Amino acid sequence: MEMGVLHANTFELNNIAPGIMPELVFKVDYLAGICVLYKGWLYASAIVLPTCPASEHTHTGPRVPAHLSAAGRVILAHMPQRLVHKYLDTLRDAGTEFSSEHRDEFKRDLEDIRDRGYAIKKYYAVSKQPEIISAPVFGKNGQILASLTLVSPGDGFPEDKQQQLAEKLVLSAQEISQRCGHLIQAQDFV
Repeated sequence: MEMGVLHANTFELNNIAPGIMPELVFKVDYLAGICVLYKGWLYASAIVLPTCPASEHTHTGPRVPAHLSAAGRVILAHMPQRLVHKYLDTLRDAGTEFSSEHRDEFKRDLEDIRDRGYAIKKYYAVSKQPEIISAPVFGKNGQILASLTLVSPGDGFPEDKQQQLAEKLVLSAQEISQRCGHLIQAQDFV
């Protein structure tokens, strides 16, 4: 209930994104998802599978801490700096503090993501190491709502197709953002 109140502005997102995601999945043949950030955890609010585009379903539990995933880093990269600092402070309070060197590296990574317009990352918490590409989804006031994400099978995306996949993902994220009322500006997407 608390999450629903905090993310009330994403209900529109959850109605809009599933209408666009099957088309993206059809074009790229990878799993697509919409992820939202809540108390440092990433939640998938809608997923479309490549083998059955109509099979959207909702996950109710946390998936992964935001700083460990491309989807979470995209959201963090577009949040106000004070909220990023607050997130890093919660990690410290939970006993997962970054050293100052890792903290600086993390902040540089967020800047790179903002400049590039998407994030790509291997997910090392599982044995086969799927790869994830994520792009930001914005609301009508320019705030970050979520990340639109593609997930590879266990071996990752083919190196020669990563840029093309990222471009298609960013275009779909732009379309979702526009339908959520965001006026696209050049600095939002690269």
